[in-house]
Amino acid sequence: MSNLVLPIPESLTIYRGHLKEFFAGMMLKLDVNSHKNTPEMDDVPEVINKLLEEVQEFRDQLLKDPSDENTLVELMDAANFSFLAYIAVKNKYGTKSRKDRIVDEFLLVDTKRGKVFCKKPREGYRYKIGDEIKGSLKQGEREIELQKVKDVGYGVSVPRSHVVWYAEHGMWPTELVHIDGVGTNDAIDNLWVKPAQNKDKLPRFVVRHKDGKYGYHRHHKGVILSTGRYDTSAQAATEGKLKWIARVKESDLT
Repeated sequence: MSNLVLPIPESLTIYRGHLKEFFAGMMLKLDVNSHKNTPEMDDVPEVINKLLEEVQEFRDQLLKDPSDENTLVELMDAANFSFLAYIAVKNKYGTKSRKDRIVDEFLLVDTKRGKVFCKKPREGYRYKIGDEIKGSLKQGEREIELQKVKDVGYGVSVPRSHVVWYAEHGMWPTELVHIDGVGTNDAIDNLWVKPAQNKDKLPRFVVRHKDGKYGYHRHHKGVILSTGRYDTSAQAATEGKLKWIARVKESDLT
């Protein structure tokens, strides 16, 4: 598991705890459903429909019992599909993010040599047209500042290797490996995307945990009911489902 570190604007520091809880819940729901064929790749209307469904579920839960923790869970679900809609729009329409536009407009990238140069001067930056932008050395790799905190409230710095990869392929990598082991050699031929671990095609509602065990996670009245851990996905799909049905019947009687 990797960590995502984001600076929090001063105006939002009082909500630090809430932000951590909210994003953690959202990412948990994304992870639980990551084995499924989600509609984020090319079906924007389907993502929108799912998002509207989640908003309606939140509204229903709010009217039913606003003090129930599931009211907050429904908001996390809505944020989940907002993220999928973000990915869908970028994938289908090629919509540029601020980071994309900064690289396209202000940087000239020599992918063959793995170098980055100033293409257009920017206010608040010392580089002139043609100057090489080496950035700073961080953990053995070059990192380039794309955005200062004062620009929009938060700073953005990315590894130079990622800028090179984006310039060559038009998309941002998640994790790159330097083939020769030299972290400052960002030539495109020296970069390789570390593949994500392949996930088994799992039965519906079955998830695989980090320890290799399997679980059966399924909603009932907006709440995820989990039914233990199993050695195989088949066990989770059969025994887990039976336990889930029993728990649903029990909860309906109480």
